[in-house]
Amino acid sequence: LSLSLSLSRQQKLFYVLAAYSMYNTQVGYCQGMANVVALLLMYMQNEEDVFWALTALLRGGRYLMNDLYIPSLPKLFRFFDHHMVLRKKFVPSVHKHFKKIDMEPQLYATKWFLQCYLDKLPFSLALRVWDIFLVEGEEIESAMAITILRTFKKAFVKANDEQINTFLSSLHEKQLDEEKIIDNLSETLLELRKTRMSHLPPPPPPSPTTLAKMTNNNSRNHHGNSNMSGAESLPNIQQTAYKVKKKKKVPTATLR
Repeated sequence: LSLSLSLSRQQKLFYVLAAYSMYNTQVGYCQGMANVVALLLMYMQNEEDVFWALTALLRGGRYLMNDLYIPSLPKLFRFFDHHMVLRKKFVPSVHKHFKKIDMEPQLYATKWFLQCYLDKLPFSLALRVWDIFLVEGEEIESAMAITILRTFKKAFVKANDEQINTFLSSLHEKQLDEEKIIDNLSETLLELRKTRMSHLPPPPPPSPTTLAKMTNNNSRNHHGNSNMSGAESLPNIQQTAYKVKKKKKVPTATLR
């Protein structure tokens, strides 16, 4: 997706990612963020609007994508664990077959959850999923994963691991009945809500050591910014990106 942007938008992509990596040092830069920012740039001309939209996605209460991108990717693994529970309950035949051939969620669902199906579904369908995601929040990601497994259940239970991986890796190139899939997604989401399984279980509480570190960091940040106004404490996107570029500290893509 990011490669399809014009040269000027690719520059804006760099500005936003560079500025955000310095604004939110807990996250820095993670590979899945580039396609999310590229999608936002297709609908917003101003990189500062994109910056704040990205901030809302990572820190907003409805989306909470921040922990998908921090080191060790804790929320991604919570998605995996929750997906296994849902897979066993709602598509037991697929779950049984996948267990038999060692088809773990890490092998097929990483980018589903990291970037909400961008590059993993036909683009027009991915946009519709994102529309629903922006309205409904993170619960749509787990519901869509189950919808995909249900839609192709008959093929999956007869295939080996290599065939399944090949099929899912090329899913974005296939002609799909988008209306049917969106209808199935809606039904799946209602099922998950009725069983109170649409949301991820809460994360485990931080250990005493982690809690102490968080308290110390918050205290230092409070004292360090006590003499700064809100505007002064926020990054200027182009100036920040220019400094990073000048020092050749380009965000490095990592598959954390």
